[in-house]
Amino acid sequence: MNNSIFSKGLKLFFLFLVCLPGHAQEQALLPEKPKWEFHGNMQLNNNGISPVPAFSLGRPALMNTFYIKKGNFTFSPEYNFSLDARPWVLNQWVRYRIDQNKTYYGLGANFSQFYSRTDSEINGKKHVEQTMDRYMAFEALVGSQVSEKMGVRLVYWFSTALDPSGVSSGHFVMASLPLGPFGSPQKIHARITPNLFYINNTIPFKGLFTSAIGSVHSGKFPVSLFGQVVQPFKPDDVSKFNWNLGLNYTF
Repeated sequence: MNNSIFSKGLKLFFLFLVCLPGHAQEQALLPEKPKWEFHGNMQLNNNGISPVPAFSLGRPALMNTFYIKKGNFTFSPEYNFSLDARPWVLNQWVRYRIDQNKTYYGLGANFSQFYSRTDSEINGKKHVEQTMDRYMAFEALVGSQVSEKMGVRLVYWFSTALDPSGVSSGHFVMASLPLGPFGSPQKIHARITPNLFYINNTIPFKGLFTSAIGSVHSGKFPVSLFGQVVQPFKPDDVSKFNWNLGLNYTF
């Protein structure tokens, strides 16, 4: 009786040893669990620009963006301020992106707060008033890396105000052509992204614009020089040529 139990136990033990390598190999072939990733950038410029002219700051700004990523999901809060530490735009983007070879697709949603300011003088003292409007925005995008130094991207945003004083709704479409790097990635190199975008909202305001964002980098040094220009196809008192320059720190 004892010999029978011992024999069965020995057979099970050897069966376990035979199956163990196969199980270990199967575990090794399983895809790795996605890891948390964190990075961001801080940007100091001479003129806070928004794609929608009515939302531009029009004065020096500090713009901070953070990226917290796991798998296909990314949470990217953006905290933008004037240099006197007053809030300008606060965004909380949640995005989902699918990569297929050189093409990618994405959807996103954003809760934001926009702070408009009025500067005045009362009894010889500077006085600043701020009002805040809350918005929800939704994003759809598609893009592709055409070659080593050229990509294409198409983005659509729909925004809606959560407060009666805000711009009740708006549409934004932008086509971009990221180019670069030009030069030596280990030394001095540059990138530039021409854009063409259309705005239609209930201010009411609508218009077609062209813009370009360029940057100059030195190897892997985390600080780069950047510049941006925006030009409407039909300039007027509301929308006209705009530009900025600044420093960008990535981490």
